[in-house]
Amino acid sequence: MEMPKWLKWVLGVVVFIAATVGTVWLAGFFFFAFSKTNPFGKTDFSTWWTYWQFYQADPVIAKRLKVSGIVAAVVAYGAPIVALIAAMREVRSLHGEARFANAGEIEKAGLFGNTGIIIGKLKNRFLMFAGMQFVLLAAPTRSGKGVGIVVPNLLNYSESAVVLDVKLENFLITSKFRAKHGQEVFLFNPFSKDGQTHRYNPLGYISDDPRQRVTEILAIGYALYPGGGKDTFFDDAARNLFLGLCLYLCETPALPRTIGELLRQSSGKGQPIKKYLQDLITARNFREETTIDDDGEEVVTLVPIEQWDGEGLPPLSMECVDALNRFTSTSDNTLSSILASFNVPLTIWVSPLVDAATAANDFDVRDVRKKRMTIYIGIPANKLAEAELLINLFFSQLINLNTDDLLHSKPELKYSCLLLMDEFAAPGRIGIIDKANAYMAGYGLRLLTIIQSPGQIEAEPRKGYGRESARTLITNHACQIIYTPREQKDANEYSEMLGTYTFKAKGLSRQLGGKAAGGRSESESDQKRALLMPQELKEMSQRQQIINLENTKPIKCEKIAYFQDHVFIDRLKSVAPSLAKLGKKLPTKKQLEDSWGSGECAVDVPYLNLDLHEAVVQARTRELKPADVAKGIDLRTLALDFSKVPLPEGAGIEPEQVEAFVDGFFDALDAANSYDDSEAPEVDEDGASERPSDDELAALDAQAADDDGQEVAVNSIEPADDEPADELVTSASRPGAASVAKPEPHAEPEPEPDHGLGHDQADIEPDGPTDEDLAAMMEDFTPPDDGMMDEADMLAALDEMEAVPEYVEEAENDAPILDLSVLDKPLPSIKNAE
Repeated sequence: MEMPKWLKWVLGVVVFIAATVGTVWLAGFFFFAFSKTNPFGKTDFSTWWTYWQFYQADPVIAKRLKVSGIVAAVVAYGAPIVALIAAMREVRSLHGEARFANAGEIEKAGLFGNTGIIIGKLKNRFLMFAGMQFVLLAAPTRSGKGVGIVVPNLLNYSESAVVLDVKLENFLITSKFRAKHGQEVFLFNPFSKDGQTHRYNPLGYISDDPRQRVTEILAIGYALYPGGGKDTFFDDAARNLFLGLCLYLCETPALPRTIGELLRQSSGKGQPIKKYLQDLITARNFREETTIDDDGEEVVTLVPIEQWDGEGLPPLSMECVDALNRFTSTSDNTLSSILASFNVPLTIWVSPLVDAATAANDFDVRDVRKKRMTIYIGIPANKLAEAELLINLFFSQLINLNTDDLLHSKPELKYSCLLLMDEFAAPGRIGIIDKANAYMAGYGLRLLTIIQSPGQIEAEPRKGYGRESARTLITNHACQIIYTPREQKDANEYSEMLGTYTFKAKGLSRQLGGKAAGGRSESESDQKRALLMPQELKEMSQRQQIINLENTKPIKCEKIAYFQDHVFIDRLKSVAPSLAKLGKKLPTKKQLEDSWGSGECAVDVPYLNLDLHEAVVQARTRELKPADVAKGIDLRTLALDFSKVPLPEGAGIEPEQVEAFVDGFFDALDAANSYDDSEAPEVDEDGASERPSDDELAALDAQAADDDGQEVAVNSIEPADDEPADELVTSASRPGAASVAKPEPHAEPEPEPDHGLGHDQADIEPDGPTDEDLAAMMEDFTPPDDGMMDEADMLAALDEMEAVPEYVEEAENDAPILDLSVLDKPLPSIKNAE
C-alpha cells in the first residue's frame, strides 16, 4: 500500500533528528577508537565537543577529531538514506496491485465538486464529473439507469441539453423544472397521435446565400443517403436528385421548403417524372419567341433567358438545372432505380403527422450554445425503425451546425450542450457521432451515452457501429459507469478491466512414503487474483455501482435513486402541486407516477393544426377579404405564423403586453402579405376603418358616372342664377386594381330652413341682425338631430361615469372586426402558406 504523503514527511523529519543525534555520539566513539582507546563506557554526547574545545590547537588531535566527525556523519546519515532509497524503490508486484480508490484519491480526481454530470454517490456526497469529457453507462434493462443517472442530471444540469427520450418519461418528469429555472424547453415528437409536438424542419436551416446553399443541402443529403454499401451508385444519384429538388424549392418561394414537399415534387404531379422536371426547367429558364419564316408562317421557338426581365419567377440556378439534368439524362430503367432509392428514406413523410411536424421550426438547434435550452426527442419505441433516419438527420444537423466555431471563441457561444443519449443503440448507427466523437467536445458538445451492454454498439452497421468503431467510441468516454451485469461475457470483460492484485499463498505438503513418511513442508508463493471475479460482479448489490475513470483507480460507490432522495424530490415538489402537499414526506411510487403521469411535471406543448397544414399542402388557401371579418374570424384559420406573437396571460393584462401582441399580430400579417404601411386605409376619429368593399367601389364608380355634370344642392338656400352649383366629386378607381381604395365621401347634413330669413331676401345686411332678433331666433330655432347628446344628458352621463370604478370600453359595432375570444385557447404555430 502506498504511504501517505504527510507520513513520509513526518518520517523524514524523525530520521533527520535521529541521524543528527547519532552523529554527535558516533563522533566521540570514533575519536576514542582512532586514539586506540576503548570507547565503550567512556563515550557520551559531549565527548567530541569537550576534546575539540581543549585540543583544537593541536594539529594531530584536531585532525583526528575532524576525521572522526566526518566518519560519524557518513555512518549516521548514510545508512538511513540508503535504507530510504531502498524502501522508496518501486517494487512491482508480480500480478499487479489493483484496488478500489479511497476518499483521498476520489477527491484528488475532482469528483467532489459542485458542477458537471452526476455519476454516483459516496457516503451522502454526490460524485460530479466536471469538464467536457464523455460519460458512458452500461447497464441492462430495468436496472435503474433512468432513476440513477438520467433524471438526476436533468434535475441538476444547468446548461443546455438535448435528450433522446424514447419512452417520453424524462420529458414528463423533468421538463417543467428545467423551464422554471430559465431553460427554453421543446419536445419534438413527430409520431404523436394527437399532434402534440414542437416542429423541426431540416430544410429550414438551408442558407439563403447561393454560395453556401449547395454545401448545406449535400450535408443533409449525406445523412439521408450515406452510401458506402453495395448500392453506392444509386445512393449518390439519389443524393444528386435531392440536391436538384431542394434547390428548386429554395428558388420557388411559393412552395413550402420541406421534405414532405420534396417527396410530392418527386411524384411528378401526375406526369412522368422526367417530363415534369424538364417542363419545370423549360418554364423557368426559357421564353417563347415568335418569328415569321420565309413562307410567312409564325414559328415559335424557345429561347434561353440570358437576363431576367422581372416577369414571372427568376430562372433556376445553374446548379439546380445541372442536378436535375443529370437525373433526367439517364435511361428509363436507371432513372426508375434512382427514383426508388430517392424515395425509400423519405417514406415516413407520407404521414401527415410527420409532414406537419417538419413543416417549420419552433426552435433553432444553432442556439444550444447561445442560450440555455432543452430539446427532448420523443420517439415511441414502436416507431424507432421508422424514425431511424429522422433521428440521424436531427443529430447530424445539431452537430454540423455547432461545430463551426469553438466554444467561447465568440461572446455568444457561452454554454455547453449535453447530449443525453438514453437508449443510445435503439435507433441504430448515428453516423455523425461515429465521426465527430473525436473532436466534438472542443465545441462544447458533451456525450452522456447510455447502453445496455458494449455488444449493442459492436453490431455491424446499420444496427451498430462495427467492432472497431465501437471500440474507438467507448475509448473516447473517459468515465465509464458499470452496473451489475447479467451476461457472462460482459462480466468477464468488466472483471478483466478492473485488473488483478498479488497476494501471498502458503502451500503445505506431506511426505506419504519412504523413510521421511509423515514429514511436512511449507512453501509461500505470489498468486494472482482479480479485484472482482466475474461471479462477484454478477452478485454485486443492485444498490452499488463501479466507476472506471481514467488516471484513477476504480471507484466502488452507491447508485442514486432520485425518488428516495430529498434533494431531487424537493425540486419536483416545487413544480408539482400534488407532491408539494406531502410536505417533507417522500412520495410513494404510486403518488410519484400519478404526479408525472398527469402531466403536472411537464410543460405545455402546442398541437399541430393538421387541417390547416393539409389546406396549405393542397393549395386550399386564398386571400383574406374584408367580408370574412365582418362577423369575426377564428385566428386559427389564418395561414399565418403566430408562433412569435406573445400571447398575454392572466386577467390583469398590462398595456405593454397588449401593445406587444398587436405589434406581433401585424408583423405576422406583414410577413405574409408584404404589407406596405403607405397603403394603409384611412381611419376616422372613432377608430373605424373606412375602406369600402369591392362591390361598394363598383357602386361608387357607377354613381360618379351618373352624377357627372349634375348640380347637387348643399344647403336650403337656392343659389343665384349667376352662381355655379356645387358638384359631388368622387374619386373612381378600377375595382380590384388598387390594394387600398379611397374612402367613400360623406354628404354634409342638410340643416333645417332658417325661418328667421325671408326667401325673398337675397342679400344680407352687413351689420347683421340685432341682439333682440338673434334672441328671438334662438327661441324659435330647433336644431337638427346631429347625433350629439344635449347638455343635460351629457351631465348625467358624466355622473354615471364617476360612479363606475373602472372604465370598460364597449364595442361600437355589433360585429367585431376580429373575434379575439379565440385567444383564450392555445394557438398553434402555423407557417405562412401563401
